[in-house]
Formats: sequence, structure tokens, C-alpha cells
Amino acid sequence: MVATRPDRRPPHASSRATETGPARLHVAIDRWCNYRANGPFPNGCFVTGASRELDEQAGDLCAFLEDTVRRWWTFLRAQIVTAQSAGEVAAERDPGGLVSQLAGNAMAANQEIQVLDDNAAAEASP
Repeated sequence: MVATRPDRRPPHASSRATETGPARLHVAIDRWCNYRANGPFPNGCFVTGASRELDEQAGDLCAFLEDTVRRWWTFLRAQIVTAQSAGEVAAERDPGGLVSQLAGNAMAANQEIQVLDDNAAAEASP
């Protein structure tokens, strides 16, 4: 469920206070959904917007964005692996594939929120 009041902190910020694994994964996903609809940037998710703007460009900003995405994906993957160990996520699922699916759903939801002006997408994803 998405938070009822806007939380403008990045999704990983508050989830780090939660126990690792399934609980942290759920908090991070909830925050991620809320952040897209209520974040501090006028065009929704900064990473999604910057990814489009910086596609195939070289330089420090692009390298920083790549590092940010890698760290976020590594965080999500670690929580999925822990959730798999706890039996909360099917062990046969590829953690990297699940992270990729989550990211794709998040990008689609960002479009729905920003382009189609449909904040309900924040509650339905990733």
C-alpha cells in the first residue's frame, strides 16, 4: 500500500531502518511507488527522466547515474535474495530478472503518472 502522505525521501532511505529481506523489500517498493507520485522532482522519478536524457552520453553525470542505478538494483537484488532464503519469494526466480521487471514496471508507472496524469499507477506498481 502506498503512503497516504507524501514522503519525498528516496525509496531506499527509510527502508534501511527496516529489517533486511522481505520486510525491507516491501517497504522499499511501497516507498518507490509513493516517490514517483509525490517526489520532489516535477517530472516524477529523477532516475527515469535522467536515463532518457542521458542515454548514450558520456561524462561524469552519466557515470553518476549509472552508479546510482547499479547501487539501487544491487540493494533490491540483495533484498530479493534474502526474501528467497526466507521463503517469501520463489527460490527458482532469478533475482536479477525480478529486479529488471520491477524497474520496467516502475518506469511504466512513472509514464502513467507523469504523461497520463494517473496517480493510481503509484498504487498499482511495481
